Amino acid sequence: MLAFQCFILYRLEIELPMSWESFGIEHSSWSKFVTDSLRYWWFGIKIEVILWIYTLMNFRIKTVLLTLMPSLLVIFALLLAIYDPTMINNFRNLNS
Repeated sequence: MLAFQCFILYRLEIELPMSWESFGIEHSSWSKFVTDSLRYWWFGIKIEVILWIYTLMNFRIKTVLLTLMPSLLVIFALLLAIYDPTMINNFRNLNS
């Protein structure tokens, strides 16, 4: 999961600003917020690494779930920044 988050963040830094703008679509407010605060998202991944190390040392179902939930929420939030429904609807309106 951490590798997937790193991949998403890397792609957000490199390609997201250019990809939607190449179609003439403005970023949503969430997408702008995420791209403007990418360095803080990287810091969050470092915290998750610490949480996963703690989970490996104290392996209980409770610690696994408490570590898994923030990871899944971060992945969902980053994917929502890339595939925001308002931007996708604007793209569909361009094609019709």
